[in-house]
Amino acid sequence: MKKSIYILSLLALIISCDKLKELAKANFKFDIDNVIITLPSSGSTLSFATQDAFKLNLDSLINAQSADLNSSNIKKFTLNSIDLTLLNPDSTNNFANFSTLNFNLLTDKTTSPQLIGTITNTDSYATTLNVPVNQTVDVKKILADDKPTNFYYVVNGTLRRATTKALQIKVKANYTVEAGL
Repeated sequence: MKKSIYILSLLALIISCDKLKELAKANFKFDIDNVIITLPSSGSTLSFATQDAFKLNLDSLINAQSADLNSSNIKKFTLNSIDLTLLNPDSTNNFANFSTLNFNLLTDKTTSPQLIGTITNTDSYATTLNVPVNQTVDVKKILADDKPTNFYYVVNGTLRRATTKALQIKVKANYTVEAGL
């Protein structure tokens, strides 16, 4: 009899722990859409590189979804999409000028940018682009390790035709976070 009560008590405890873990879980999507990258006029140069910083408080973002979680509870962090919009295009300065555009992510805790998407051969007038993202990149390792405070989108590549003015590009990136105990 004592053995049965012990087993039932242990089983109830295991089931309660699993239910608590289910309660401390968060799966959500969010956008970062406040970053504007400025590519300077290229003059006669046909290569470019620039970066712009943004802040992201992962603990606050996750804690808003579940008060029991923070960035150390991230299980999966996925980049879903990157959309670029030129804020000041004209007929001779737009995405058709680009032969390749590499989109990278960097933090103040990492030493080299991680390629997260590439566009090639955009030889027609365009003011918006969707960057095909690299789904194999572990964004969790880039964004969550060592709790960085400054994040950077680093853009580089080659031009098909030189630009005659600085181009402002608004970046909208969509991420999915899965966190839990």
